[in-house]
Amino acid sequence: MVYRSSHSQNHKFTHWPRMWYYEKVLKIPVVQDFCYAHAGSVMHKVLELWYNKDIDDIQRLKVKFSELWLSYKLDESKISHTKDEYWLMVLNGMDLNLRIKYTELKIEFEDFLSFLDNLEYDDIISDWKSSKRREENEIEYVEQQKTYSWMYFRKNKKLPKLCKVYYLRYKGDKGVIEYIPNMEDIKQVEKQVFENNKKMEYYSTIKKLPERCDSCNMFCPYKELCEKDSNSSLDYELHILGNYIRVKGPLYTILNKQLHKKFSYELKNSYFIKKHKPYANTTIKFWDESRRLMPIGFLYPLQKTLNDYIKFKNTTGEVKIIDHRKLFSCNIGMPDKLLSDKELRDYQEEAVDIMIEKKIGLLQLGTGAGKTLIATEFIRRLKHMTLFVVDKIELLRQTKQVFEENLGIEVGQIGGGENDFKDVIVATIQTLAKDPEKFKTVLNCARIVIFDECHKISSDSFIKISHHLINAEYRCGISGSARRDDGNDMKITSVAGEIIYNMGSKQLIDNDWLVKPDIYFIKDILSEQDVIDAESKISKGLINESKDYSLLYKEIIMHPKRNIVVAEVANKYKNKRVLVIVKYIEHGEILNSMILNSKFLHGSTPKKEREQMFNDFANGDSNILISTINIFAEGIDIPKINVIINAAANTGSIKTVQLLGRELRKHKDKNKAIFIDFIDDGDFFKSGSFKRIRHFKREGHSPRMIDFEEFITIGGDL
Repeated sequence: MVYRSSHSQNHKFTHWPRMWYYEKVLKIPVVQDFCYAHAGSVMHKVLELWYNKDIDDIQRLKVKFSELWLSYKLDESKISHTKDEYWLMVLNGMDLNLRIKYTELKIEFEDFLSFLDNLEYDDIISDWKSSKRREENEIEYVEQQKTYSWMYFRKNKKLPKLCKVYYLRYKGDKGVIEYIPNMEDIKQVEKQVFENNKKMEYYSTIKKLPERCDSCNMFCPYKELCEKDSNSSLDYELHILGNYIRVKGPLYTILNKQLHKKFSYELKNSYFIKKHKPYANTTIKFWDESRRLMPIGFLYPLQKTLNDYIKFKNTTGEVKIIDHRKLFSCNIGMPDKLLSDKELRDYQEEAVDIMIEKKIGLLQLGTGAGKTLIATEFIRRLKHMTLFVVDKIELLRQTKQVFEENLGIEVGQIGGGENDFKDVIVATIQTLAKDPEKFKTVLNCARIVIFDECHKISSDSFIKISHHLINAEYRCGISGSARRDDGNDMKITSVAGEIIYNMGSKQLIDNDWLVKPDIYFIKDILSEQDVIDAESKISKGLINESKDYSLLYKEIIMHPKRNIVVAEVANKYKNKRVLVIVKYIEHGEILNSMILNSKFLHGSTPKKEREQMFNDFANGDSNILISTINIFAEGIDIPKINVIINAAANTGSIKTVQLLGRELRKHKDKNKAIFIDFIDDGDFFKSGSFKRIRHFKREGHSPRMIDFEEFITIGGDL
């Protein structure tokens, strides 16, 4: 008897012979959730009824759709909420207005059986798909159409004119794949089918288990059984493909679950999201099981996980890294040492050494550790084309100046109205993300990419740019705190790797690299009645009314009493270098009118005026500068700052530490640093104040709570 197969059998045997063997030869029963397959069947059957003209009324068709949906018990399945999506796919299929001659056309031979979804007039074979369009299923579906074309040729002695696959989730070009059959493909299909039929007959006769599959099918229900039957070595290959890693090797159930668990996290506010949208997906996943892909930032954690699994299985095996990137060769002329004659500190040398060795990773360095100098030495040693990414124009100018002074080369600039391409480029993320195609050459060729203030990497712009860094051998993230207040830390890792070096502010202070700060939180500014009056002003008198944050901020944080305290504290240090931080422009304008000889710098300040204010403050031509928190929280380097007054009432602990870091740098004219904050009133703002205090304590500082009168008389002396 000749062995007879089908396209599904042939495809399964070609890619997953063990899965085929367990199912077709041993006929091992499994419990599987076929809800997606059943939903696809409902869609197919309803479209067949429409195109066969068995039902020509759309309302009756909708009733039939619902009946079939219920018959498969899909209303009780995990995809019950997707019913409307599948009905929309039916409508998209109807809108195609196909000229179908036959649906479910059976073509049968002794050795092979096929069911063609549709045969349109003019010899066109077509199929409807409910899946999302991906590279992998495109390849599989074209393979399927080749097999159908071969069967059509066997029966009719001619090739179909065209084959089409319709993805009914989409409209337009994205919704269609076209394949034109040719005799070369037909011969290859026939050869493969006949060879596979012989092999399948062989395994069926002698009941021999095929060799382990090159890769596991993500839907294979026999993974645990296969793992039990396998005693051979576990070998894995991690193929670096641009911004991603592709895993090749056996992915059994336990391992696959671990990859999903380790490389995913739940959104910080998932509880509240699901409260309003029960079916919302609040899990961020980085392991793409279907394509076996992982972002390149997880290279070393992934390698460790696979090695741990080999040990767990108590077997032999290895994990190889295979790099497919085309590394751009560019040996830039560099000096023998930094031209500023600055001697790198021991920890700075150590950070550079580790980064060169690891190639991917985060340097968590306290503000004042000399992050830019470390980056400069890193570039000098490697001599490769470099892209240094910042998020502020002030940082761009500062960094460019440091690079040019220390490396003796012209440094390119992307941002601030310039697109100057050089071997070393400093760029703003905003300019790069606005039009990545415009900077494709730079992004594709950069061999070193450094993300400054990398705790912002989880923003969409950084992720977007990362996709274009297909040949970046070295990916480095630098930050004083390589984590995020919103809990999206793993997004940082996905782009720039794990923390590979850590030197915090406490260590830098203990080793006398930074100034030890005196931190004060001024308390009891508003009375209980002041708070009651402020809250009553914004109340609308509703039951269970939620307070409007922005209105409450203006009534409490911008309260006249609090503004007077901020102004008097600033005026106390009028002969020192004082930075006052606010959140809103309106607040800054109020304080600017109350503080003697102050200037106010914010995002809307004209470019030339902004540069002048910044330079005057840095050089000592003006003593008191008021600025919005987004400008001065990160990266701005002014060692002469003596006092910072945080009047912004920010809730984020990371920005607080970054702010403190602005004044910890040593300078010959400074022997002390003072940081002043407030215990604000009202439940929301008070909890933010104590959150900042707790974070300072975790960083090794000793914040002190003090009332205003005591502070003015005996506190905060310089």
